[in-house]
Amino acid sequence: MESKNFWIDSGTTIQLFQLMKAAGLMEDYKDIRFTIAAGKVSVNGKKVDKQREELSVGDEISFEDTIVTIVKQAPKKEFLKRIEIKEKKAEKIAVQAEKVAEKNEYDEKVRHGKISGWSSQPLKAEVDLEKQIENLSRKVHGKLSAGTLTLSVAESCTGGMLAEIITSHPGCSSYFLGGVVTYSNKAKQDILKVHKKTLDKFGAVSKEVCEEMTNGCSKIFDSTISLSITGLAGPSGGTKEKPVGTVHICCLLNNKMIRRSFTFSGNREKILKKTINSALKILEENIF
Repeated sequence: MESKNFWIDSGTTIQLFQLMKAAGLMEDYKDIRFTIAAGKVSVNGKKVDKQREELSVGDEISFEDTIVTIVKQAPKKEFLKRIEIKEKKAEKIAVQAEKVAEKNEYDEKVRHGKISGWSSQPLKAEVDLEKQIENLSRKVHGKLSAGTLTLSVAESCTGGMLAEIITSHPGCSSYFLGGVVTYSNKAKQDILKVHKKTLDKFGAVSKEVCEEMTNGCSKIFDSTISLSITGLAGPSGGTKEKPVGTVHICCLLNNKMIRRSFTFSGNREKILKKTINSALKILEENIF
């Protein structure tokens, strides 16, 4: 069993899925989500299935043959010793670390991540987006829990991420009726009854298909609110007319169709998170 430390500042926290990537346990966020949901990760000896499990100094994470212990900062001697055994790339990092230490900025530089990926705030933008998603999902949960509206979702490019976030809140069964992931054109036709002519004429990533997905979802679940997502998350598949980051979201609420189109920047993970954030924002702004 391999054991290693992961350093964070005292008083701060990091979510489980962020730690797994930053500590090098897994690389792809989608794989991380499914791995955690399958109960293959333990925190302090107990299996967990929530990717947003809050972790802090002292927590111990077990995955396969690796144990990661979260510790407060990195002792300077241990930090330099580990850097000394790295290759040429790590030697450059060691020089930079020494310069920072001389300027009394050492604590600012040693934060989340492996040695090769340390920087002053490597997770700030990602954490900010995660906080937005968390805050919006709580607001949506609060509004729907307090009323009589029901919700269903149909997802293509996000692959179930929206449904996962919605169902992370206890009590969501009072309003969330269900969701479907229709990734292929055939699934869109067979399950959501999207017309083949619409797909052929406009393509799967289009507001026209998105609208038909929403209507199909509404009929399946008979919900008062139905929301659908289709898009190009990349990294490949984009065209001049439909670049990577093109996303369409439609929401049918009280017989009113709300249509939104976006062109998001960033890698696949960021595009998907921005899509989820926008979908939740649409719900939060239109549920009264």
